[in-house]
Amino acid sequence: MSGPGPAPTLRLTLMRHGRAEGNDPRLADFDRSLDRRGISEVIAMGQRMAGRGLTPELLLASPAARTVQTAQIFLREFDGATVELRLEPRLYLASADTLLESIRQRGGQATHLMLVGHNPGITDFARWLAPGFDLPGFETAATCTLTLQCASWDTLGAAMAREAHPDRPGIERVFSTNRRG
Repeated sequence: MSGPGPAPTLRLTLMRHGRAEGNDPRLADFDRSLDRRGISEVIAMGQRMAGRGLTPELLLASPAARTVQTAQIFLREFDGATVELRLEPRLYLASADTLLESIRQRGGQATHLMLVGHNPGITDFARWLAPGFDLPGFETAATCTLTLQCASWDTLGAAMAREAHPDRPGIERVFSTNRRG
């Protein structure tokens, strides 16, 4: 007689938007778009994820210009895959608590969800989900793909990450993140 099957898992990819144009006093923070380096960072990261077969089913993004642009560029790299994009107003400069609530309410049946947002919320949220891992802060266009021991998005909670794979522009490999302790 065999024991229970493996625990249900979900995959969550967190991403900070690409590098944005500098502060222009005539432009609201919400309206800042990506600069050239930000665009190239996002293209490179999208190509990496697509090359690894890490295509999400659902992408939630802040409606700020730089996050929408990041999400749209990223989705083009998944060449023909069907990925639903939802803009979520409360993700703009959201805290970790707000990110959690958005995912719980909007995750639905997706088994791989991606969220494009802002710091410090993205970094705080990743560290809350994966406290046993030594995760770096999110630079612009950085990602972290988490494998979560979780049956559904509405039950997502602290310390549910079983694997954490952060990645950032300018390196040619995925970090191997080790558990602390």
